[in-house]
Amino acid sequence: MVESGYLHRVHRGVYIVGHLATDPYAYATAAILACAPQAMLSHPTATRLWGLPVGSVPEICVTVVGRNVSSRDGLITRSIGKVERKDVRRLHGLPVTSPALTLLDLAGAEGKRDLRKALNEARVQRLVTDAELHATADRHSLRRGAAAIKRLLESEVESFVTESEAEALCLRLMHEHGISPDETQALVGGYSVDFLYRRERLIVEVDGYRFHSSHGRFVEDRRRAAALGALGYVLHPFSWVDLTDSPSQAMSRLAAALDVRRKQLAA
Repeated sequence: MVESGYLHRVHRGVYIVGHLATDPYAYATAAILACAPQAMLSHPTATRLWGLPVGSVPEICVTVVGRNVSSRDGLITRSIGKVERKDVRRLHGLPVTSPALTLLDLAGAEGKRDLRKALNEARVQRLVTDAELHATADRHSLRRGAAAIKRLLESEVESFVTESEAEALCLRLMHEHGISPDETQALVGGYSVDFLYRRERLIVEVDGYRFHSSHGRFVEDRRRAAALGALGYVLHPFSWVDLTDSPSQAMSRLAAALDVRRKQLAA
């Protein structure tokens, strides 16, 4: 059947039947079958399935419980001593590491900046809570990413600031880089905005919190952004991380955005 083209080998003992016009999850399914039993999609593969930002990795990544399975072409394997039911979910009918365990594995491979982006996106999508992350790190304390995810969570608590503190830092940076706003706490379309560049019709908003703490806050922020956009204003957001980790880059991006707006409005 292989010679006739009816079966197409993917891994030893695992074949695609009939043709190679596969569905998006065919190769992920093949990887799970090749590593069965007790195998789950993990690391970058799980990160992509959860819709979190991660670099491109062409191979399928699978974690196998309680034993070692060799990696092979198109398949990267990891092993784990044991997992609990809460560590495994199903997406598209496939076993996948939970969002918390996925982030823990990501913490062992990616830099702090990439991990923070993935964590913030997971929070926005309400995939994970800090309590779940702490509990997962405690259960898997010997895994490479456990210490990294705990350090990140602890550093966030230490840098938890009010919006007024973040705004004060942002205004100081604007002055230092020669791009002071026209107004602070201006009223635009019935909304109070942090900083306004009136000529460029550009609004800078600063979020001093770690993330949107409630679904209601998240929805209201989106409605507010849409209303200001309908009035012809562009929003340029900054987080506390932007202002502390890379302040010069943040101000450079703002200066570039102001220059683009001037050219757009002059056209």
